[in-house]
Amino acid sequence: IAALVQIGGFAEYSIAPFGRYFSIPDEIDFAKAAACTSIFATVVVALTIRGQLRAGERILVTGAAGGVGIAAVQYARQIGAEVVALVSSEAKQQIARQAGAHHIVRLDQLSNPIEDLRVALAGREIDGLDIIIDMVGGDVFDGAIRCLRPGGRVVVVGFASGRIAEVKTNYILLKGISVIGSALKFGLEYHRPALKELMEKVYKDVAVGKLDPIISATYPLHEFHRAATQIANRSEVGKIVFVPRLHD
Repeated sequence: IAALVQIGGFAEYSIAPFGRYFSIPDEIDFAKAAACTSIFATVVVALTIRGQLRAGERILVTGAAGGVGIAAVQYARQIGAEVVALVSSEAKQQIARQAGAHHIVRLDQLSNPIEDLRVALAGREIDGLDIIIDMVGGDVFDGAIRCLRPGGRVVVVGFASGRIAEVKTNYILLKGISVIGSALKFGLEYHRPALKELMEKVYKDVAVGKLDPIISATYPLHEFHRAATQIANRSEVGKIVFVPRLHD
């Protein structure tokens, strides 16, 4: 099985509460299963259960080269959405392209994301977004929400930039947009049967190569601080996995 635990996951052995674990196909090894479970469950809750993403819609994925971002690009494309990826380097651009993004915008090439993101999308003949999944927050959120079409929606998953953005309610009213919070805990507590069914399909798709949680590195548990530093400075591409040394 692969399990989701809030406390005690960095260990050789852990206890998972009932309903927080999933059966995994034999074709998937444990490292890939561990990578899949957190990132794809987060994306499933955000895009299907909360965001109601539909085929033919245009979606912006911020932080598109991180673990959740890569999963969101792949999952949204599989649903049939047109995917715009926002990344911050040449290396991350290549990863987003590999994941299947239709369009890529480089954050490091924008002098002011709040003002320039809409211009950058227009330069690619993108006239608006139906939905945003945002893992970055801060100026990226402020710029992205301006790119929503009337009636669009933004799904908030995290604040990797460190600044929690604020939205004026008159803007929400005048454009008729929705700001939707999406925490994995919400899906586990209130939508467990749907999440379980959706994740079973994800694992099957991973097993046959339709989805892939790109693992950038694996570390033994005693190198936790090295891996945590890599995550904190946002230099990672894809998912980092800890591999414990199990005793006989």
